Amino acid sequence: PVRLHTRPGAGLYFWHIFPGSPADTFGLSAPGWLVQVDDEELLSIDALLEAIHAGKFKGRDWLRCRTMDSEGRPTVRALQPDETFWPTVELALHRPDGEDAASGAAK
Repeated sequence: PVRLHTRPGAGLYFWHIFPGSPADTFGLSAPGWLVQVDDEELLSIDALLEAIHAGKFKGRDWLRCRTMDSEGRPTVRALQPDETFWPTVELALHRPDGEDAASGAAK
């Protein structure tokens, strides 16, 4: 059976923790799902990007990250943001003809 937290739209799946990263330093383990940062539910990549663009995590010394492991057990860890491991930028490719490369839709 599929666990509720593993369904699409139920969190951001991560399968690797970079050695030396804040997640590694503060004991987060992979694989898992990031489901909330502070008071922001992050059930999709769009929700994460929206929170970043709105500046909700900017200038913060600590972020409270709620994750779920593959068995559905929740964990909450306070992590210090590090621009080396979590650069809050988004790369997007736009074609000169005005068509979005990812979706093929005209802008």
